[in-house]
Amino acid sequence: MDTTRNHATLTLRLAFLPLLITAGLCPGIAQDYGQRIIYSRLQGNLPQVRLNDGGGTDTLLIASAAIPQLVMEGRYLLYLSGTTALNGLDNILLGGQWMRRTLATGAEFTMFNSSDYTQGYDMFLSDSTSAVAYACNIYNNSFDNATVLGTMTVDCNDDFPRIRQSDELVVGHNVFTSLFTVQRNGTARTAIPNTLEYDTWPTWSPDGQWILFGRSNGMYAAGAGYGFNVVNYYKIKQSGDSLTQLTWNLPTDSATFTGNAIWTENGQSIIVAGTRNGRYGLMEIAADGSMWSDTIPTAPGGPIFYLTGARPYGLSVGIVEPWSARTHVQVFPNPTSGDVTLIGMEWGQSVAVYDALGRYSPVAARRSTGGSIELGVSALPAGVYFIRSKDGSFIARVIRE
Repeated sequence: MDTTRNHATLTLRLAFLPLLITAGLCPGIAQDYGQRIIYSRLQGNLPQVRLNDGGGTDTLLIASAAIPQLVMEGRYLLYLSGTTALNGLDNILLGGQWMRRTLATGAEFTMFNSSDYTQGYDMFLSDSTSAVAYACNIYNNSFDNATVLGTMTVDCNDDFPRIRQSDELVVGHNVFTSLFTVQRNGTARTAIPNTLEYDTWPTWSPDGQWILFGRSNGMYAAGAGYGFNVVNYYKIKQSGDSLTQLTWNLPTDSATFTGNAIWTENGQSIIVAGTRNGRYGLMEIAADGSMWSDTIPTAPGGPIFYLTGARPYGLSVGIVEPWSARTHVQVFPNPTSGDVTLIGMEWGQSVAVYDALGRYSPVAARRSTGGSIELGVSALPAGVYFIRSKDGSFIARVIRE
């Protein structure tokens, strides 16, 4: 095992269930986690599993626990217990106990006493066996983790298996190569084209047509915890087609997001943890690449680094803000068959243009009559482009016809 791995205020559009009883205080009490976000959070070096109620008051669910994963259509919660982030965030994956909680009863079961890294898990609906990345393999194990039914991969860096239940195809990441898919019997391991090293946390969309993932960069070299530091989120087809960027930091930027993201139930948006307009917490981001987002209130606390659960809603124009809303800059005309003017951005501010794959696209800039910036995008091929200020305070999409 490679031990180096690793704004508008939101108007909620659902009725939340009553707050759950803090886990561990009342064992055996039935709990309903529907329409909630469950996440890991650090308090000092100790991780906690918490429950977000959508109103800024988050409930402690399990103390000294990390990496929650709702499985079997929400019937069970898997998590790691008894680990610590001492000497690095990646260490929350090292050792401890792999636990299963039955949500209908609150009963808990120790699936495995671990001495190595456990790098993600999921469960097959068809037979209740698990797919788990442990030590240097991804295994298909029996429900009690006592019997190894098969070994899916044998690369120490193959991690985070997630299952498309319709055909039981497993997607995972290898931080030093790419995303990949593999059959549950270990055959047909296939790299996903157009994915790279430091692409992590792949997750199937609700309809199984897309794979959501985070992209880090070489700034997060071995030992720097790159597995929990995501610069941008993307979605892609299993075939490698239709790579779509969902957030728009520069490829060389420092990490903005912490760990994996999840889909809303309708697949219209994703929910992530990170920094947005200077505020740290949860946010919902459109899954179509349009850069619309909402802020989801959370209680103050340490970094949020792993999410599970689902929400039934999606973004709706009118109550959300675009990624660049705080700048009050307009791109005109848009769409365009010629050049564009950045109305509200003064000459002298530095901006750059990128294509839909995040590649820098050089264009000429000049000062307009009114002192704004004009960009010579007419020299670019037709397509979708993104304009970003050097300081990251402004980003906007423009369509070149």
